[in-house]
Amino acid sequence: MTVLKRLALALATSSGVLLGGHAVAADSAFSHFYPVTREAAQSLAGHTVFRPADLDAVTTKMPVVFWANGGCNASNFGFTYILTAMAARGFVVVANGAFDAVLAGGNVTPSKLAEAMNWIQDANNPITGQFRGKLDTSKMAVAGQSCGGLEALVAAADPRIDTVMAFNTGFFPTPTNGYGREQLKNIQGKPVLVVNGGPQDVAYQNSIDNYNLLIAQGTPSYLASNSHAWHSGLWFGIRDGVGDTQMLAQAERLAVNWLDYWLNGNAVAGRYFFGPGCGLCTQPDWTVKTSMDRPDVL
Repeated sequence: MTVLKRLALALATSSGVLLGGHAVAADSAFSHFYPVTREAAQSLAGHTVFRPADLDAVTTKMPVVFWANGGCNASNFGFTYILTAMAARGFVVVANGAFDAVLAGGNVTPSKLAEAMNWIQDANNPITGQFRGKLDTSKMAVAGQSCGGLEALVAAADPRIDTVMAFNTGFFPTPTNGYGREQLKNIQGKPVLVVNGGPQDVAYQNSIDNYNLLIAQGTPSYLASNSHAWHSGLWFGIRDGVGDTQMLAQAERLAVNWLDYWLNGNAVAGRYFFGPGCGLCTQPDWTVKTSMDRPDVL
């Protein structure tokens, strides 16, 4: 059984009828599951596409997520689960790293995400494009983990981006690789999801400091912390240093619901984050803070 088939089985098993104790709405991203293809990004070197295998099976145009790897790594293979999870729910993901790249850390290079954004219009050409006109390029997000999260936060300044997911990351007080906390000033009016893995996460304090700076400048932001995840547990299936695949399911619910709310406008997905008894608020492993009041989800 291939890696993607095993991932598909795990994803299908994790969804069920209820999601985190809440019923899945008919129009929720979790109401459908698409088999996923992982392939090279045509004519865009150093990038990989995760998409529904049958583009014609998706009846609406799909939003796009641009992904940057932890460690600013040349390979995205370590994040195959979460990238497959997003694609299986109807989002096309363009990830940094070539299809067959080997693990090799790098420096903060947000230009890789910008290259993917520039490429996406041609790739969506109805006749010649890789996506054959199936994308909604007015709905796009950028996301990344650790060093990749810094790349995502820099790239979020692009006006084509609607929302940001910054996982286990945050700019240091002193600029690193030429990028510091002044970059946050370039993110205005776009909702930012900041996630850390608790005090054991090396990015824990930076994530909190960055969240507070975003709040102070008026950027709508949300801080979620899982003290059992540490730095990589949500993405690699590790809880308190021990393998636990349920952490992957938590990562899937977190990312897909955020995208479903902000890109698809699904108010039911918004209830995972906002309102009395919100789904994430009632999860025993999580603590949350936000500057946003979202009456549309009530």
